[in-house]
Amino acid sequence: MSAENAARQLWMRLGSEAAPAVALCLEDCKRLGLGWALRFWTDVARRLQAIGRDQEGSPGGREVDPAASSRIWLCMQRVERYRHRALQAENLAARSPAQRAELLEVAAEWLDLAKQAERVARQAETVGEAHRHAARLREKAKA
Repeated sequence: MSAENAARQLWMRLGSEAAPAVALCLEDCKRLGLGWALRFWTDVARRLQAIGRDQEGSPGGREVDPAASSRIWLCMQRVERYRHRALQAENLAARSPAQRAELLEVAAEWLDLAKQAERVARQAETVGEAHRHAARLREKAKA
């Protein structure tokens, strides 16, 4: 898949939340030292910025976010990332008896962070549903 296609698909699915999602990918690529992936995601980020500028300049562009509900998806991706980090710390603890206690504590902190992020995502989802329901009621009242 080309960077242009990836940017377009991410924009369609995530809207304005695509840039933070790509920033997470960039961060991981830097951390892991994946040069080819870093170049790809940097190109995707650049193309997303261009799409965002085009959307802002179009009539009504600011009002339309193609995937406002995707914020929940992004939060859940973060939750999965935190869980993955906890698993990595647990695996390191199993291989390093000298640092076992410290690494298990790190794993527990990652899991706690995942629980907190999941709770926030669920609350945001509930708030979003309430806002959508209120909007439907306002529309009915206008009719």
